[in-house]
Amino acid sequence: MPATFNFFPFDNQASYETQWREMAQTWRTTGIIVQGTSMDTSTGECAVSPGTGLQIKISVGRAWIKGHMFVHTDDYEFLPISPNSGGATRTDLVVIRADFTANTIGYQILEGTTTPVQTTTIWDLPLAAVAVEDGATSIDVGDITDLRVSSNQASFAPICVVRNGTNQMIANSSSATLTWDTEDLDPMGMHSLADPNVIVIKEKGVYEVKCSTVWADTGTSDGARRIIIWLSRTEDEDTGIAYGSALGTTSNVDVGVSASRIIELQPSDYLYVIAYNNSGASVDIKSSGLYSPIFSVVKIAESTGI
Repeated sequence: MPATFNFFPFDNQASYETQWREMAQTWRTTGIIVQGTSMDTSTGECAVSPGTGLQIKISVGRAWIKGHMFVHTDDYEFLPISPNSGGATRTDLVVIRADFTANTIGYQILEGTTTPVQTTTIWDLPLAAVAVEDGATSIDVGDITDLRVSSNQASFAPICVVRNGTNQMIANSSSATLTWDTEDLDPMGMHSLADPNVIVIKEKGVYEVKCSTVWADTGTSDGARRIIIWLSRTEDEDTGIAYGSALGTTSNVDVGVSASRIIELQPSDYLYVIAYNNSGASVDIKSSGLYSPIFSVVKIAESTGI
């Protein structure tokens, strides 16, 4: 069979929706078009929040869906949530649905499922999961889990950079999970001061993960200072993904230890850092100025198969 070539769009030939969709997907990835340096969580960018009673409201915003653009302007869209009398909490999925057969894009609630429809004819872009308790008469903020992903245009990328402003002492022959009390960059809310040890991934992709630390001098050359970046995934055991180690010296100098990895990550994956000290004495991981420990995660590419 000979090769087939298509060239589109050109003025002297017809072009079709499927061709345009294929071409336009290279302009922006499917997701919410973030307007600034952070994703709005309440009044913009298709954020889902409680309405009145058994109701949700969806903020204005814009999205790319498989090469098609969706624009929501002027006011909130209010959608009813069906009552639940099933005896257990039900989870509904709020999506933007592109129907390539009907040539329409709009909001839908998929009752009792968290699985979007994503086929050649229908593509759902998830916005939020809504937990509907048995007999519920209203929807609260805590019932809504944000599932939005960004379209990753040039002015915005999922990134989280955190550090710690207090020395963290690691006892001899001991390990400890490092904590992070300051968020330098966190436009997608991947870090929470309520759970300061971890960074939680919000959207799938290829990420660069880094951690750097400076350990105070102890005046001894014995033993090592180590850090390991760990990945926790719901269906797997925790896995170490990056390792750094250095020996102390007798020359009264601090010791730098860092670790990094480029890795494909999924939503709800979380990352944390464990430090280990085998120097013969307790050692502080320093926190002043340029010595501050830094933990960072930044999305650098789409996942394979997206």
